[in-house]
Amino acid sequence: MTSQRTDTPLDARSIATLLRLLASKLDPTPKTSSDDPAASAVATVRAFLDAYASGDIRTATERVAPDLVYRVPGQSTISGTFEGVQGLNALAAIAPRQGAADLATSTEQLIPSDDGSTVASYHTLTGTLDNQRIAIELTLRFDLRNGQIATITEYTHHQKATDNLFAGATNSRLNTGR
Repeated sequence: MTSQRTDTPLDARSIATLLRLLASKLDPTPKTSSDDPAASAVATVRAFLDAYASGDIRTATERVAPDLVYRVPGQSTISGTFEGVQGLNALAAIAPRQGAADLATSTEQLIPSDDGSTVASYHTLTGTLDNQRIAIELTLRFDLRNGQIATITEYTHHQKATDNLFAGATNSRLNTGR
């Protein structure tokens, strides 16, 4: 009996599982050397995420390239491609739909490439939607250029739940050319 190999593309959940497995093999002690491009990339992404999560979008924008491209999958008003600092500001201004409460995002892991050009991050969004607890897992890929975040690509593990969270959300500043 021979086994037949089938190659299938990885979905976001598989990617996150692989990232967690790889992270478990890494030294958990963060490097702090400014000569280490991976540590520098992690510091940039961490500063961006911390500022963004706290609502300090001005500080978050200091970590991104002027021509930032942020891609968000899905079919809701938060989905699309947001470009530049203006696009990041528009994305940050989108509120979840009515019925969403006590939303919080936790960053579980940041995993850099050796050369510091890419950082993968794993997050969990928790809260209440229509009186039911939710937990949505996200993986973000940050591509850096010259010490700044040039692209962010979001991979949502529960796309329908994310689309539902932002269904009907409105923002008059969402003219980002997506």
